[in-house]
Order: sequence, then structure tokens, then C-alpha cells
Amino acid sequence: MRKIRANAIAILTVAWILGTFYYLWQDNRAHAASSGSRGAQKAGGRPEQLREDRTIPLIVTGTPSRGFDEKAYLAAKQLKAGEDPYRQHAFNQLESDKLSSDRPIRDTRHYSCPSVSYSADLPATSVVITFHNEARSTLLRTVKSVLNRTPPNLIQEIILVDDFSSDPEDCLLLTRIPKVKCLRNDRREGLMRSRVRGADVASAAILTFLDSHCEVNTEWLQPMLQRVKEVSPYAPGGALTLGTGSPCLGMRA
Repeated sequence: MRKIRANAIAILTVAWILGTFYYLWQDNRAHAASSGSRGAQKAGGRPEQLREDRTIPLIVTGTPSRGFDEKAYLAAKQLKAGEDPYRQHAFNQLESDKLSSDRPIRDTRHYSCPSVSYSADLPATSVVITFHNEARSTLLRTVKSVLNRTPPNLIQEIILVDDFSSDPEDCLLLTRIPKVKCLRNDRREGLMRSRVRGADVASAAILTFLDSHCEVNTEWLQPMLQRVKEVSPYAPGGALTLGTGSPCLGMRA
């Protein structure tokens, strides 16, 4: 029995190694083919950047606000000297606070995604983001990445659901940014109840749920809205929920 088990483990190990090499070989072939086609395009006078060199442009040059003071918002929750930057959020808050809310990020989509085109009349969505005691710099970067990297006509609203955070102003102050709304639970409700509450007040027929610590990529929303448009005429019977299964979405946690 032990010999059979050892042989089975050895076979699975070899299969896993061969599968890994095959995956890497296929990926290199795809990149080589893509590079060849890009070289031909350059020769024809249509240069295109390599995937590794692409950065995501902002749709707008900065999110307009109604008296939102970003510096004051972030400064109110900065770490004090000697505080453990990992203690409260389990990630390095000190480094997060140093990052610009409008920073450019690398285009991490599949190399074929930039060639995909989407309908010009896609429906708008309500984006629901729930959080509890999220770092302000992270929450703000999530909100602004959605606004800055999405065509304005596709975002009906951003609904922040504050699941009874210690400081209500973490959410309330962000409502000075256009399209941002805030709901605050009067007790801890958890992720799903908070999302349901956000869905109840959403005004768009299509709902998109995001975590409070992510940054969206270029054309992150269009693949999902395109699919909804293809399978249902703007969800006439009720709201549709969008997932994040498309390889062209590109999300950064």
C-alpha cells in the first residue's frame, strides 16, 4: 500500500511539473506571436506598446469635488511615530498612505484585451462598496480609481455602506465627491447584509459590488456591461448582479 501511494505521489508530482512547463511554454508562444504582430504594426506606422510597458491613463485629470479636502481627510488618520503599520489593517498602512489616490498603475489585463471593442450605449451601474474600519487612504483610492478609470456615463452612483465603523466620517466626508453616497449601519451587520442594504437603495438596474481595498483597471467595467447588454435588455425584470469573471477586467487588490 505504501509503495502504491508513493508511486501515485510521484506520478502526480511529475504531472504537475510537466503541466507547469506546458503552461509557461504556451504563454511564451502567445507573447511571441503578440510581439510579432506588434512589430508588423510598427512597420506599418501603427506603433503599440508592450503589455509590460502599458500604464493606465486616467479618464479624467482628477475627480471633481464639492469641498472635499483630500489632504485633511487623510491627515486625520495618519499613523503616529512608532505605531505598528500592520496592526490595524494587516497590511502596511504607512506605505498605503504614501500612495497618491490618482496614481497610474500598470495595465495587467490579458495582452489581447486592448483589441476588444465594446458598445457605445452600455447601461449604467450602481457600484456598492461595503467596509468596516478601512484605512482612509485605501478606501479613497478605491473610490477614485472607479471614478477616474470609468466613463462617467457608466457610473450611476457609488454607494458606500459603512458597517458601523468607529469613525462615521470615514464614509460621510467622501460624499463631498460627486456620485458618492453613504449609508451607515447602526450596528455590525456583516458583508452580505450590508451589500443587501446598498442594493435596496441603488437606483440603477445593474449592481456592481466591489471590495473597499482594490483599484480598477482600464476598461474594467465594459466587459461585464457588454455581457449584460447581450443577454438582457437592461434587466427590465429587476436588478442584475455583476461578477468579476472576465479575463479583461484587471483588478488590483
